[in-house]
Amino acid sequence: MLYIIARYNEDISWCDYCDIKFVVQKDVHLPNKGREASSYLWFIINNYDTLEGDYEFRQGRTIDHPIHAFDVKCDLEGLPHHHWDKQELRLIAEELDLKIPDELIFTPGAQFKVSTEQIKRRSLEWYQNAYNIAMGDSYGPWVAHLFERLWKYIFDL
Repeated sequence: MLYIIARYNEDISWCDYCDIKFVVQKDVHLPNKGREASSYLWFIINNYDTLEGDYEFRQGRTIDHPIHAFDVKCDLEGLPHHHWDKQELRLIAEELDLKIPDELIFTPGAQFKVSTEQIKRRSLEWYQNAYNIAMGDSYGPWVAHLFERLWKYIFDL
């Protein structure tokens, strides 16, 4: 298992226990934009051809987002946890060619485990498009929260 850690300036000493890890460092590997969504996508894009095995994607400050949190539900407006324009979630799903239900199930914190097989169900070009969305301005500060609700549907978790 390779741990992919999305970090800006958080203390990541918690991951000393991780045998194998790769830290995607904002302002080193990519600009500090798009939060963890852009970091995860950056890693996939830059390693797509050599991916092998299982990956656990984690945020730098995991204490705010426990990996074993229970799945929660939200509607297309992000309620009851966050609120945004109902169209944003539908629009980003359409841009990503994802079929989503009217009520989404997701794990808070955008932390998950996936296999190479799950990742490679989508093309490198698909991930490049998703990265451009995460780094763009179309969805403003909500883009990572929107991706947080979509990872399950991206990887069929």
